[in-house]
Amino acid sequence: VSKGLVLLPELEGKRIAYAKGSNAHFALLNALALGGIDENSVDLIPADVQMMPKMLADGEIDAFSAWEPAPTIAQKELDGTAFIIQRSLSSGYLYAAEPYYQEHSEDIDLILAAILRARIMLLADSHDLALALTGTIEYRRELGLQNNVLDSSDLWTLLEDDIVNSAKSMLIHGESLGADSRLARELLFLQGIDQVSHGGTWLDYLSHFNGSRITDIRSAPSAWRLHDFEYDWES
Repeated sequence: VSKGLVLLPELEGKRIAYAKGSNAHFALLNALALGGIDENSVDLIPADVQMMPKMLADGEIDAFSAWEPAPTIAQKELDGTAFIIQRSLSSGYLYAAEPYYQEHSEDIDLILAAILRARIMLLADSHDLALALTGTIEYRRELGLQNNVLDSSDLWTLLEDDIVNSAKSMLIHGESLGADSRLARELLFLQGIDQVSHGGTWLDYLSHFNGSRITDIRSAPSAWRLHDFEYDWES
């Protein structure tokens, strides 16, 4: 997101905020490379994502790289002078270390089933999606995270993009695990900024991937009540 409409090569020499080690940091470095800019030729400023829209509005930075809702907040707060000049696929993963899973396997399985069930429910009925949105707004307000510049229609759009229009599968497929895959390149990125040990290659890490539990749970929807959306609440 930049203040004023600029092309990627025009970011050279600019002050750009980022969250170190995040998907957005990785995306920023890729965008700079795409624009033919060496990362040493820009002023990279580590920052809290929630503060980036205000930093942009106050002139402390010229651009930032972050996930939603920060870009939408910036566009609304700067009233048409903030522009999303580059988008990148962002993905997140839930995982459990093997020793933890061995000790808490039942708990992890229940969490996986709950996530699958919630996704099925939200995709099946827009009314449930609207209820989830209302709950999200109230929860964020209680935590002091709700930004008044965003209205329900903004959040609805973001929620649709995240849940309805995202990939229907929740599994990491084979094409995402190759030696030149995004995940493999993210590992090199994290090793390069000393966020992950340099002691292993992508193939070393890949050998520890095990997605069998979520596959097993998906293949037994009745046993895991994946289509049971009615709950009895106890006060």
